[in-house]
Amino acid sequence: MVKVYIYASDGLADWEAGYIMAELNTKRFFKENAPEISVEVVGFSKRQYRTMGGMLLNATLSVKDIEVSDKAFLILFGADSWNENKQKYIIDKAKEILRAGGHVAGICGATVALANGGVLDGRKHTSNDKELLKSVAENYRGEEYYVTEKAVFDRGLITAGSAGVLEWTKLIMENLGTFTAETIDYWYKFYSTGNPEYYNCLIMSPMS
Repeated sequence: MVKVYIYASDGLADWEAGYIMAELNTKRFFKENAPEISVEVVGFSKRQYRTMGGMLLNATLSVKDIEVSDKAFLILFGADSWNENKQKYIIDKAKEILRAGGHVAGICGATVALANGGVLDGRKHTSNDKELLKSVAENYRGEEYYVTEKAVFDRGLITAGSAGVLEWTKLIMENLGTFTAETIDYWYKFYSTGNPEYYNCLIMSPMS
């Protein structure tokens, strides 16, 4: 079973979460015989977190409850609170998951915390801007691995800047193993172009 952990924090950029949380919750485009998944909202502690848009996310697990394995998939969104010292605990957990062969996906402000924690030093990655990343992440030593793309995947790590939500979500979908390549292609083409032809193809595409 793939265990997906959605990390909640105060000031979370909820628009970055919308696409992937909708697909994980509805499973509407999952392929036939897709691997079983569980989705849990996790926080520094078990409580409600208010997003940047004012919505509430209820964390039913704390960071210590995350099960580290090659089936763990940790998703980190941008937030106003990534500079808080307590965030080091989820970054430490991200390192453990990657070492175990699992997946970590970070976008926008989460990439700064990953950079400060040394997670980006040996893998290709991206963020909002390389020079900005260097200036705000004092422990960052991965400049040579920076790629100027909307989203990047390397050995279990998926990163993106805030303008790369669609591309980042697409990479997550590709690595979950629950969608066919054809479905992902139509999904991305529809949401990136708005062309209804792709939507028709998406809802009619075989889920196998």
